[in-house]
Amino acid sequence: MKCKFASAAVVAFLVGCTTAQTAVVGEYSIKKLGSLSRDEEVGKGLSGITRVSDTEYWCVEDWGGKLHQYELLLNDDGEPEKFELKRTVNAKKSGDAESCEYDPLTSRIWLADEYDRFVKSYNRETGEPVDDLAFPEIFKKHMVYNKFFEAMTMSKDGLTLWVMNEDTLKCDGAVAKQGKGGKVRIQEFKRRDGKSPWQTARQFFYLTDPVEGKPYKNLMLSGVSSMQALDDGSLLVLEHEMSMKNPIFPTFRCRIYRVIPGKSGQTLSKELLWGGNTGFANYEGLCFGPTLKNGRRTLVMVTDAGNLTEDLVTVLELVKTK
Repeated sequence: MKCKFASAAVVAFLVGCTTAQTAVVGEYSIKKLGSLSRDEEVGKGLSGITRVSDTEYWCVEDWGGKLHQYELLLNDDGEPEKFELKRTVNAKKSGDAESCEYDPLTSRIWLADEYDRFVKSYNRETGEPVDDLAFPEIFKKHMVYNKFFEAMTMSKDGLTLWVMNEDTLKCDGAVAKQGKGGKVRIQEFKRRDGKSPWQTARQFFYLTDPVEGKPYKNLMLSGVSSMQALDDGSLLVLEHEMSMKNPIFPTFRCRIYRVIPGKSGQTLSKELLWGGNTGFANYEGLCFGPTLKNGRRTLVMVTDAGNLTEDLVTVLELVKTK
């Protein structure tokens, strides 16, 4: 979801409003390792990221259908040292892609487009669309503008794909507001192999957090922005929120939850792993990063930076505690 509301002149003020990120000890915990500032070559910020290899990542630019190939290098402690744009490919017929996912069985990139209401795979060399997913009619029939297809992730073996809308469909109630979160659907797809068509499978409900602050010019949000499938079959869900929590400007908050899919139709319980207020940093993309020398996994997040000089990429460490 696009959100622009201020200039870079107030960044110094908002940095003072940013709270430290916290980790919750459960089966998994998360801590921040480091960040790098935005790349001036990307004008609209990044709304999704996916990993091809330890150093190769593909990101989608917010609005305009541009796919960017990046090189990411970390030091031995997992801190990002380089996040360099290598090339750009125009994803044809895509207007507002909010999520991207690398397909290990076809080597294509899947895009979830919020404005044009589709999830399609793309040839990452030519930018040509190849095929798309057929969703249950309830999704497109009851979509809410600018709060539709937002998050997507695929299992390591490439046989399961999950897609989420950002906020509540019209048939499921009101969108998130102060005191009440939204009700989001997770649609699961299955296939036998890389040549077989995707088939709809289970569908779950996920409750987002309520909006903490007040509206800014009648605008506020609390919804899902990204997902990452873990090897144990559970899902990490990235939520973002924008609201007015100070007397002058709105700020963002992000949180990462873990959910375990169960029976179709179930409302999933969620466990908070990490989160806090992030100033102007609107985190919209999440994927696995390289495995560190100590054997621990990293997570990589990107922000929809808009026209602000803020962090573009942040690296986290995912620790399995049990």
